[in-house]
Amino acid sequence: MASPQGARVLRVVGPVLLALGVLCFGYVLVRFVQAATEPAPVLTNDPAFGVTPAIFLGILLLGGGFQATWWAYLGPASRYVARETAPALEVSARAAREGWTEDARPQGSGPACAACGRVARPGAQFCDRCGAAV
Repeated sequence: MASPQGARVLRVVGPVLLALGVLCFGYVLVRFVQAATEPAPVLTNDPAFGVTPAIFLGILLLGGGFQATWWAYLGPASRYVARETAPALEVSARAAREGWTEDARPQGSGPACAACGRVARPGAQFCDRCGAAV
């Protein structure tokens, strides 16, 4: 992964390349519609900048833009997913290691429900099993 400075650069370059790629495909679409509405529709390349080079340039710009944007946001996205899934993976691993029980959460991780005895999530106001106030 790129450095933080490199990631900032990619966060700007990626969307710019994507926008340029979209502009190239917009040019191709306009030329296609123009050619289709002419009396004798013929798609020919201009000597300066024709349809075929615009298609290939658009593909390259879109691909480069998607890749640059992916590299720019890969680190933060991976860290977010790891933070969000780590508790669930920890509970699942503990349940697999110690045997599957109805409640695989570690004891003492939250208050116990007075009605059914299930350990509630920390900060929970109601029991996940019976709905009683914790």
